[in-house]
Amino acid sequence: QPADRPRPAGCAMSQSAQFTARYAKLLGLGLALAAAAALYWYLKHHVSIETLVIQEAQLRRRIELQPWLSVAVGLAIYSVVSLVPGTSGKSVIFAWLYGFWQGMLLILTGLSTAGMVTFFLSRYLLREAIEHHYQTFLSALNRHLEQEGAFYLLVLRMAHVPFSIVNLASGASRLHAGTFYWTTWLGLLPGTAVFA
Repeated sequence: QPADRPRPAGCAMSQSAQFTARYAKLLGLGLALAAAAALYWYLKHHVSIETLVIQEAQLRRRIELQPWLSVAVGLAIYSVVSLVPGTSGKSVIFAWLYGFWQGMLLILTGLSTAGMVTFFLSRYLLREAIEHHYQTFLSALNRHLEQEGAFYLLVLRMAHVPFSIVNLASGASRLHAGTFYWTTWLGLLPGTAVFA
């Protein structure tokens, strides 16, 4: 095609749409990273076990007086904190405050919710980068998922393969979101029971 001939209108629209989609992904990624950094900074500087011990009686009283609200707030806090890697010890603290059964259900649901958020971030914002950097791992994951199905992911969860890595890789794989959720919930159950 000669250089002086105009490009078809669809070609220009396609490039414009690609630019908009890429810009939206970068914006979404930037907002997610900024929120994670702010949360990490807040947790590091303003939340400590010592503070929780000092406020233990007050926290337990609030949980007793407003059980449903306390569970909802606890679930939201646990889910958000679980998005930040390196925040270990949460499950022990939540089971200490809420008790074994209630704490365990809250922890499992919070971890599964955080896992789903990371799964969707990976699928819709980070997929190209993950496919580029972890091509070998992803092809192996997809192969195992095709051969063994949900059982493979369940084993990864029970074997305590790093939470964030499994979430990101699963989001970039061909795994169905529903399968990811229930295998995460069930696979984390034994370890969560021990911590709780």
